Amino acid sequence: MDITNGGTDEATLRHCVCEQGLLNRCDGSARLMQGKTSVLVGVYGPGEVRMSKELANRATIEVIFKPKVGMPAVKHRALEQLIRSTCEASILTALHPRSLISITIQEEHNDGSLVACTLNAVCLALMDTGIAMNYPTAAVKTALMRDSTVVFDPTLEQEEEAKATLLAVFDKTSKGIVSCQTSGLFTMDELDRCTSASETAAVSIQQFYRSAMERKLGKEAKYRSLLSCSRSSDSVDG
Repeated sequence: MDITNGGTDEATLRHCVCEQGLLNRCDGSARLMQGKTSVLVGVYGPGEVRMSKELANRATIEVIFKPKVGMPAVKHRALEQLIRSTCEASILTALHPRSLISITIQEEHNDGSLVACTLNAVCLALMDTGIAMNYPTAAVKTALMRDSTVVFDPTLEQEEEAKATLLAVFDKTSKGIVSCQTSGLFTMDELDRCTSASETAAVSIQQFYRSAMERKLGKEAKYRSLLSCSRSSDSVDG
């Protein structure tokens, strides 16, 4: 099996860049760029929920997707539902009954694997918020090309040329599939190949999450240290 990617290195994803905590009015936020695909996510809550949406035993998850151009279409509503169902499985919603967790997503640029990038950006934003989770999720898109090669994290051009595509969302704890979405026709052998390839790539995404959080926490610790030193200096001067 030949496994390549939308970038240049074999069996790896396109270059990923993440920024967390960049939106001041949100409880948590993240911008994720996978190759040229870019998504910005803001998370609000847990907060007050309208009575019509209130759930007595768990938090209500609200997802709003804003496309780069124009108004949301039917495909965007389907994407919101996929994200909502994934978040309901990954977040410990029972800890926040009768409350609302609102997730707003802004598409900045789509060069392929937009849904996978969006799901990963949502996970990073939830981690930035500090909401308790059952597990972090890692979404990977693979494309089965007409020559039977499997491509990780395909670009928009590769998606259009592909025979079929698979989106798989994995949880870190059991490494099982939380959500799955396919397009095109697979044989069982081809589906197994794509699933196996996706599981391999999901490990890289989980490692990327860890690096992003370590960097974020390191910056926060440095800031607290500088703030403490500044207060100590003011106290001595006083």
